[in-house]
Amino acid sequence: MTMPETARQPDLVHAPSENGSTSLHRLLPTDFANVQGRESYWWTLVRESILRSHPPIEDPKQHHWLVVSALAALLAGYLTAWIGTDRGKVLVVGTTLFTEEPLTRTRNLLVYSMWGPEKAGSRKAWDRFIAQLVQYAGDMGAANVIGYIDETNAPALALARRAGGDLVHRLAKFPTRPPEAKP
Repeated sequence: MTMPETARQPDLVHAPSENGSTSLHRLLPTDFANVQGRESYWWTLVRESILRSHPPIEDPKQHHWLVVSALAALLAGYLTAWIGTDRGKVLVVGTTLFTEEPLTRTRNLLVYSMWGPEKAGSRKAWDRFIAQLVQYAGDMGAANVIGYIDETNAPALALARRAGGDLVHRLAKFPTRPPEAKP
C-alpha cells in the first residue's frame, strides 16, 4: 500500500535502515483528524490494525467500543500509532502503549496491535521494524516489549523467535461469567 500524496508524512522515529529502505514512523494525534469531512488515511489503517490484531476481548459486540476507546487514547497520547515503510510502501501498522507492573515498577512497551496491509512484506523488513521498535522502547526506559500472540499465528511466532522473544510464558484467563449460549 503506497502512501497517498495528500497524507502528511509521519514523524520519522528511526532513520531508514542500513539498506536505506526500511523506516519506522510515529503518527501524531493530529494525523487522525478528519480533513474536509473525509476520514483520515492514517486512521483508516490504524483502525484496521486494531480490529485485525487487538488483544483478546470476550464480547464481539465490544469491537465498536474498542475502536472508539482506541481513537480517544490516540488523541490523548496514551496509545501511540506506528507505521513501518519499506521502499515507500506501508508494510506494518501498529499501536503501542507503555505499561508499568505495579509491584516491581517494571516499565514495558505493550504492542496492542500489529498488522500488515500488504500480503507480501519481506521477512527482513518485518525483522527490522521489530528491532527498531525494541530500540525505541529501550531508549524510552522500557525493560521489555511485550504483546499477545495467538498460538496459531505461526508467522508472528516465528517473527518473535527471530527477534529473540521469550515465548515461554502464556496468559491464562479464567472467565468470570459462563459463555452465552449460541442460538
